[in-house]
Amino acid sequence: MSADRAIASHSWAVACWEKAELREALTGCDRILNDEFSDYPEKSLYAIGIVDEAKKL
Repeated sequence: MSADRAIASHSWAVACWEKAELREALTGCDRILNDEFSDYPEKSLYAIGIVDEAKKL
């Protein structure tokens, strides 16, 4: 594989990953704003990756 092709391939993979990460973040925000986690303490939603990692505590 040529260097140019490897760079283009890597750039495409990173762009796809970033879009998936953004999609997960926006979905999580939507779920929070729609009160799906209203019975969770606020601290369980702080500094987590995706909202599915939240714990009811």
